[in-house]
Amino acid sequence: MITKKRVELAVPQVNINGTSKRELQDQCLQAYRALQDALEALNQMTPHGRDYQTVGFERYDLARSQHQDRMRSVGEIKDEIYAIWESMEGN
Repeated sequence: MITKKRVELAVPQVNINGTSKRELQDQCLQAYRALQDALEALNQMTPHGRDYQTVGFERYDLARSQHQDRMRSVGEIKDEIYAIWESMEGN
């Protein structure tokens, strides 16, 4: 998977011709909550060693590493959504 590091987070600028501040914040809140639910669901599927005992601990280590990467990725997106929401607080 190829990822790009964000140098700067592009956030919406509330204006009279665009989406209302309230709607933008509501969209952020919905996305934030869904991502929190996703993190909780991912946490439920944390790999357990007993599920890998017949294929070797190398596979278990790989599964845990991949799981941590997924958790981190969703967490980073959740943090970005919060930053977008927070940026609109001052508008």
